[in-house]
Amino acid sequence: MVCQDAGIVVDMHVNFLYLWSWKTETAKIAMQYLAALGGGSGIEYEILKTNPILEAFGNAKTLRNDNSSRFGKLIEIHFSDTGKISGAKIQTCKLIFTTESRVVQCAEGERSYHIFYQLCAGAPHVLKEKLNLKDVGEYNYLKQSTCYSITGVDDSEQFRIVKEALDVVHISKEDQESVFAMLAAVLWLGNVVFTIIDNENHVEAVADESLINVAKLIGCDTADLNLALSTRKMRVGNDNIVQKLTLSQVRILL
Repeated sequence: MVCQDAGIVVDMHVNFLYLWSWKTETAKIAMQYLAALGGGSGIEYEILKTNPILEAFGNAKTLRNDNSSRFGKLIEIHFSDTGKISGAKIQTCKLIFTTESRVVQCAEGERSYHIFYQLCAGAPHVLKEKLNLKDVGEYNYLKQSTCYSITGVDDSEQFRIVKEALDVVHISKEDQESVFAMLAAVLWLGNVVFTIIDNENHVEAVADESLINVAKLIGCDTADLNLALSTRKMRVGNDNIVQKLTLSQVRILL
């Protein structure tokens, strides 16, 4: 069954069903319906709890839509012989080529992915200190737009919902903290400053708060991170060559 206007394709088989959707609300309604229809095992609750996670990490505010999905979702729902939901598998795929660029580029009036704002607004004090989190307006990747909030949406509460959902789908506390650390590292990476070191416009990163925080969060040495950000390795024949990057090259990469 295909409903293009609603953004959904449903392919039914004997013991499983494929639900492909590129519309956030359509996917949620379809999953709620299937959970109500084939509920009773308890697994349907876990399946529904994936929605806040997928939206937090895959959706962003655009000029047209406050909760625009940047990914399509392929949901494979398995049913037992008695018609009850017995399991599910969810895959995502990019809808547009600008998916990654939304992390580093944000037009006025739009936001990056929800999870960045939720983390900054809702992280408990202990987690904020551990990640050295600042307000959203302190990060270059986020402050390209002056739109930091969405009308009627509490990012702090949404972060609580996302953490609850991660618990429900059995993501360990350790893994959750690792994810949050990587998110914070991305934000701090956008604040890294480079200085020109020679007359050929080659650069190196300034060893300030931003670089130190990124290195700490991803678990590497500051010097190694500086080298990775300011050079690139090339293989020429049988030789490996390390090439210094210019300021314009670094800006393209970051």
